[in-house]
Order: sequence, then structure tokens, then C-alpha cells
Amino acid sequence: AMNTSQEVEVVSYGEVVVLAGRFMAYKIEHKGSFTNSKSGSGKMNDTYWYAPALKTNINHVQDDGYGSYVFELYDYKSGQ
Repeated sequence: AMNTSQEVEVVSYGEVVVLAGRFMAYKIEHKGSFTNSKSGSGKMNDTYWYAPALKTNINHVQDDGYGSYVFELYDYKSGQ
């Protein structure tokens, strides 16, 4: 089992460029830590860029203290 504890803050709103294009997005930081039975405990920080026009995250960076993982929106279909 894994437990995480994070504090969340919206830190900015502005234009973000990802592979899918340019979008206005909120930058939302989740800062905290995790504990689990396998590897003990450590930090768990996530940063999301949420685009209201798409109703989804267009970018996500996760840092667990061991490495950084990046997830980026590279394509989307409009709701037409």
C-alpha cells in the first residue's frame, strides 16, 4: 500500500506550448511526500498544466526524488 500527502497550489495562468499546440493553462503544483511498504518514503512532487479549453492536463511533470517523469499532450481532438 502507498500513502501520499500533498499540498496543492495554483501558481500561475498563462500560455503553454506543448506538442499539441499553444494553450492557456493553469500551472498547479502538488508538493508532498509518499510512504509505502516497498521502498520506504520520499518526496512526491507533481506539477500539472491544466487547459480549461480542453478540460484536461496538457503537461505533467512528476519528481519523486529519484527521477523526473514528463507527460505531454501531443495530440487532441476537438469536441466538434
